Amino acid sequence: MSRNKIKTHEAIFQPLIEVVVDKSGYTVSEGHEKRYIKLIDDGKDFLIKAKIVAKQIVSPRVRTASISFQYQEEQEPQTFFVVAGLDNTSDMSIFELPLVEEDNSLYAAMLEVAIYELKLPLISSPQPLEIINEITSQYMGIKGYDGHDINMVKKIFPPIELYEIKTTCLLQAKQLNRLVGLCLCKQSDNLVLPFSPDTLDLFEKIFLEGSSAIPYDNLVQCCYSVSWKHAFLEVYRCVERLYPIPVLNELRSKIGLKSNLSLFQLGRQVEEILSWRPLEEASVEKIIDGSLENTKDLLENIKNSDRQMSDKKISKWFYSIRNNIVHFRQTTQPIDNMSDKYFDKLIRATLQIIEHWYKMYETEINGS
Repeated sequence: MSRNKIKTHEAIFQPLIEVVVDKSGYTVSEGHEKRYIKLIDDGKDFLIKAKIVAKQIVSPRVRTASISFQYQEEQEPQTFFVVAGLDNTSDMSIFELPLVEEDNSLYAAMLEVAIYELKLPLISSPQPLEIINEITSQYMGIKGYDGHDINMVKKIFPPIELYEIKTTCLLQAKQLNRLVGLCLCKQSDNLVLPFSPDTLDLFEKIFLEGSSAIPYDNLVQCCYSVSWKHAFLEVYRCVERLYPIPVLNELRSKIGLKSNLSLFQLGRQVEEILSWRPLEEASVEKIIDGSLENTKDLLENIKNSDRQMSDKKISKWFYSIRNNIVHFRQTTQPIDNMSDKYFDKLIRATLQIIEHWYKMYETEINGS
């Protein structure tokens, strides 16, 4: 479906006009003053024909999308990754994601499509006088007007970065959560929590090489969390999703069940028909017991740093952390006194569990 060029231009400039009217009382004759972004021929085609493959709101400020554009029918489409709201440009070329430079013939059109499709908010305090001088005072009909320079407009919106997704990149346009995750790992200054280099390296490895069955949205939200407790809950949810896997896999093996259903689909059927659900604490024990030795050693090390927990079994301690965050009962213990280093290691160990288990059961989880 083609994008309407006039409506796209209007959507870019209308919020700027509203700021001027609301904050300065300056009169803008909206019905007579037409404004548009200056585009060259390729850019005009891009504005109309570019398709949004996927888009996501990571936070009210950070929004991302992947875009596909086909120059000619006989050519393979080009794909691009857009991220708005992060402050620092990162070098993503090592992942075969080179930055789209301003001299690219599609640059202005890509920015306009990104602003329009992601419904980007204006920066928190745009100055009406600047908008009047550089934007609303220029419009079709004024001598010499041939469209606004995109660089005049883009500074009124959050920073936008554009990357080309090369065909040699391990990740492609549909894998938006993984692309966003990689970007966050490479722009750690934008993260609130002080993840260690070791933990960020593991995040990066999983985003790039991890199983397709991993719920990457949770890992993105973990990276972008503002508190350690919420960050841990996001990665724990990935473990929680694995609860039925050991039991269902054992059941299917023992009864020789032949089915194209994935283990998650089988679990849904069993729950709906038999009202069966896995026992949470027992499931955590099976998952941790089946994890790699270096993961169990790391968990043991973290647990032993808390004297009150050192005598507990790893799985019981691990499960109790989740309960202490989720539940608000007299029997739960507050964990606000845990250090950054403690939580960072805990999240890294949980990521190791996720990486191992989702890789081991990728086929069974995805189904045939």
